Amino acid sequence: MGITTNAIRDEGDPSVLTDLSFDELTLLLGRAFDFRLVIDGEGRIFDSAVTNNEASDLSPGNWNNREWISTIAPENRQQAKQALQTAHNQPGIPVDLDVIHISDSGIEMPAKYVLLGHGSRTIGFADDLRPQANLRQQLLNSQQALEQDYWTLRQVETRYRQLLEMTEEALLIIDAGSGRVVEANAAANRLLAGGAANSLVGRPFPRGLAPESQVALERLFNDVRQTGRHEPLEIMLASGGERLGLEAKAVSEGNDLRFHVRITPQEGAAANDDLNALPAWLDRAPDGALLLDNEGNIKAANQAFTRLVEATTSAEITGRHASQWLGRTSVDLNVLLNNLRSQDSVRLYSSVLRGTFGAMTDVEISASTMVKGPEPDYLLLVRDVSRRVGAEHPSSSPLPRSIEQITRRVGQVPLKQLTKESTGIIEALCIDAALKLTGDNRASAAEILGLSRQSLYAKLHRYGVGTKETSEES
Repeated sequence: MGITTNAIRDEGDPSVLTDLSFDELTLLLGRAFDFRLVIDGEGRIFDSAVTNNEASDLSPGNWNNREWISTIAPENRQQAKQALQTAHNQPGIPVDLDVIHISDSGIEMPAKYVLLGHGSRTIGFADDLRPQANLRQQLLNSQQALEQDYWTLRQVETRYRQLLEMTEEALLIIDAGSGRVVEANAAANRLLAGGAANSLVGRPFPRGLAPESQVALERLFNDVRQTGRHEPLEIMLASGGERLGLEAKAVSEGNDLRFHVRITPQEGAAANDDLNALPAWLDRAPDGALLLDNEGNIKAANQAFTRLVEATTSAEITGRHASQWLGRTSVDLNVLLNNLRSQDSVRLYSSVLRGTFGAMTDVEISASTMVKGPEPDYLLLVRDVSRRVGAEHPSSSPLPRSIEQITRRVGQVPLKQLTKESTGIIEALCIDAALKLTGDNRASAAEILGLSRQSLYAKLHRYGVGTKETSEES
């Protein structure tokens, strides 16, 4: 709510309106507003008129002989008095005012006034702002409804994706026009693409099937596209000749046609899963264990590793690339795999694990090649050493005492931190040398180093240098 005064600026010919009386001008201007009031010098409403029926429920036409201030909400009355006084003292200059009127029945009406003083009276032209307020409220309600619908859709999509990933059956959605995979769950990636997460999405289908099965699948898609039905189909994998049952259904999505495909592994798939499983004793081991294929895709993980990466079950991470959790970047895993390919085993490789919810855990990895040949598997044993690292490098402990100690931490902390620690080592060595040179006299050491005593004491405390009691004066 505010008051502003605006000098009238007539950019046209003012002589056009000179023949109109003040009452005629008042009547004319009143037509442009929802209602008009004439207020006398004592602040009482002398005359009123309503031109908008929507404002009539407030009955401003019945306000004659009432104090204008009494029709206004208490919190706006002081402001209204000031505006009325300004209009009375400055005749001919309009004063803008926003107030809230309250009727005898308690109806509130926000109004926007233009007050114009003329002699002993003041003319008030006002617009009912309730339509604007209602429009704003409708807009706010629409925005809130859209926001609620958005979050509802997000929740539905989350449930859909969770269910898609939880099922052990291979599920795919194929675009009928392009023949490319639109969606594929983890089971489909494990079955048809060797386990790489999302490796099927965006690629042509069929993929990973024997040539004769691909031809049969094309015929099946044509039958589904034309009739909506198909005979049961048995297909074979290109890699192992594994028998699979396939079902497909055509679904219209807007102007597009999609095939929903379900592939059910037969007996051979269960046998293959057994080959990828970890031994029971390793699954219960206290350290994390991980079985990777030659490309770094996770074939199996034990309970300890599942907890380290903040997953609920091993099924959530099986079939995905290990770099999603292992190492600060994918470089860490690439270095490890390259060493395994050339040496068959790696011991005490320092790295970190990134949890699903952002937790970072310092780990040491020992790894070995399990199956030699063109497509070997690798077994990784992952040990949580965050407590050990914290004990060696606590935030309040002295910095490393040599460059060798810092270089051993390469791969565990960023280069920026290592550079900062190197600077700290140099400062600590200089302070230690100054104390020895001055016979542990801190005042003299500070003077030699060009530091104030307070700065020297702070660095002594920070680096743990000169902790024994020393004299202040020589």
